[in-house]
Amino acid sequence: MDLNMNFKKMKNKYFIFRHGNSEANIENLIISDLDSGVLSYGLTEFGIKQVEMSINDLISKNSIKNPVVVASPFKRTVETATIICNKLNIKTPIINDKLRERYFGKFNISDSINYEKIWSMDVMDPESSIWGVESVNEVSERLHKLFVELEDQYNNSNIILVSHGDPLQILECMVSGKNIGEHRSINPINQGEYRKLIIRI
Repeated sequence: MDLNMNFKKMKNKYFIFRHGNSEANIENLIISDLDSGVLSYGLTEFGIKQVEMSINDLISKNSIKNPVVVASPFKRTVETATIICNKLNIKTPIINDKLRERYFGKFNISDSINYEKIWSMDVMDPESSIWGVESVNEVSERLHKLFVELEDQYNNSNIILVSHGDPLQILECMVSGKNIGEHRSINPINQGEYRKLIIRI
């Protein structure tokens, strides 16, 4: 399978799941580097409840046979994925760096109001890496590679991808044929929310 894979021919069913409310959200901080995000800024009590409610809802509305849970290595996503695994009777999530948070360059560990500056640049140029920010295209490329890996490894599984707002919304644009630079124009995926990944291309 190459990076120009046909998403409609995928062998597995995919769900996306954003981490629950985290300590970074409470502090209005952008935490996008592995050094900070893996060791700190885990879920709040409210975030834990969000995830529990969502995974219960997912299970009640879907037949989750052969479940696989794959997560970003950040603390907030690993904790989210662990709750999901417990509900699905899976020992541990699979940690994959390709689901990590988008790196926000000079705005890392700064006020979350700075997201808007980056998103406005995304619309103009999805290749832009101004301010040292990981471009939309770079995020898309690593997500493509992730699907190559998962489709090679699994067959007829229900795969839950636990990640962050920007990567998941970029992914939704990728599989719908929309301009990935306009990922913020789609209905935002909220903290602790899951969605079935709808393939339209």
